[in-house]
This record gives sequence, structure tokens and C-alpha cells, in this order.
Amino acid sequence: MVNVYLHKRGLNQGPYPLEQVKAWLAAGQVQATAMACCEGAPDWVPVYCLPGVKDDPSFSDHVRTVSSCDPEVEALIVQQTAEEIDRVRERLDATPLAERDGLQSLLHRKLNIFWKQVYTFKAQFPDSLQARQFEAALFYMQAMARLGAVGSLRKQSAQTGSITWGLMTGLLANQQEKKNAAEALSLLDRAIGIFDDANSRLAKASVYSALNQNEYALRELNYVIANFRDDDLYIAARQMKDEIEVDL
Repeated sequence: MVNVYLHKRGLNQGPYPLEQVKAWLAAGQVQATAMACCEGAPDWVPVYCLPGVKDDPSFSDHVRTVSSCDPEVEALIVQQTAEEIDRVRERLDATPLAERDGLQSLLHRKLNIFWKQVYTFKAQFPDSLQARQFEAALFYMQAMARLGAVGSLRKQSAQTGSITWGLMTGLLANQQEKKNAAEALSLLDRAIGIFDDANSRLAKASVYSALNQNEYALRELNYVIANFRDDDLYIAARQMKDEIEVDL
């Protein structure tokens, strides 16, 4: 028997028998877009993508109301949320620390929406390169949210889908900042493990430099310089490397 966890109101609930979840779906007591995870499965998926639901013709009407089943259309929805997150983070950067609570709540909400959209896209198009890119972007954005609370880091430049982090003078000041930085590094490693790109590597270099771990920072920068010469962030990596090496 397949058992399923449901994610509702920020909490994981269950497990419930799959047949019970299907009965709730048919009765309108569970939304087709609610996130679910089969016991032992690695990823969350929307209920309508659960095995035993997606292949059941009695639920075809549910699917038509929640997905176009067109990867280009679904990708546009995910990308729009990513752009909204970038705009919220830009507003956070320009807002005094004491006035950020409302924006932090908005960022958290947008990240939750992005999480749902990313794994919904992955469930529908599991073999697509874009699914990997979106999942990596999710971990990258979660890392940036951790760094948003670190006063010794600031955004140096931003463009849609590509955010570079630079250093302010001084190192990370306290244990909470260091804890946030360590969590961000772990999330960036997860992003790179899914889809390696210059953006996450450059972010790692900035964090390592702020932690005064310049050997690791230079390792990341050298990787970007050697492997991403056609990337827009190549110049930023070269500049950051020069800034670090001049003080060695």
C-alpha cells in the first residue's frame, strides 16, 4: 500500500493511504496542486502528479485546471516568480534593517511559491534540462535569503536570473552571521551539484572571502575563470580574484 505525506499550511501531515488522498481529491477536500510525497520518495510533487492519480482518467479534469502540460508555458510561470523574488530582494537591499520585517515575510512567501512551482515543473518534465536549472536556482535563492541577513555582504550587481555578491569592508562579525554563511554555502553546494554555473560559484567565493577563507575563495574563482569564459560573470570573477590576491 502506498502512503502519502501532504504539505499543508507550512506543515507536513500524514502519512495517509493513497486511496484516501484520491478520495479527498475527488471530493474537493484536497487541491490538485497540494504538494505531496510518497513515503520513501526523494521529492515532493503536486497531488495530480502522484502515481495512481496522473494516470487515472477520472482526474483528467483536475489536471486541465492546474497545468497546460506545455513545458514552455509552465517554464514562463516559474521564471516570473524568480523575477519577482529578485525584485523583492532588491527592495530589501535598499531598506533599512529595522524596516525589513514585512519584506522578509514577502520574500519567504515568494520562496515557498517558487519551491512549489519548481517541484511541480520537475514532476511534469523530469528529464528536462530546465527542471535541473530551476531546482538549482531554488537552492541558490534560498542561499541568498540566508545571506540577506548577513550585514557584511552586499549585492554588487543584479540582472534577471544572475545575481553576483561582493564584499564590504570587514569580515563576518558574529556567530549568527557565520552560521547563516555556513548554511548558505551548503545550499550553494546543493545548487552546484544539480546544475553547475558561474553564479553559484561566484557567490561561494564571496562567502569564503568574507569568512577569511581566501584559499577556498580563489579555488571557486579559478574554476569560474577556467570553465565559464563566455559567461557574463567571467569579468566579475577576474576582478574579485585581483581584489583578493592584492592583499595576500
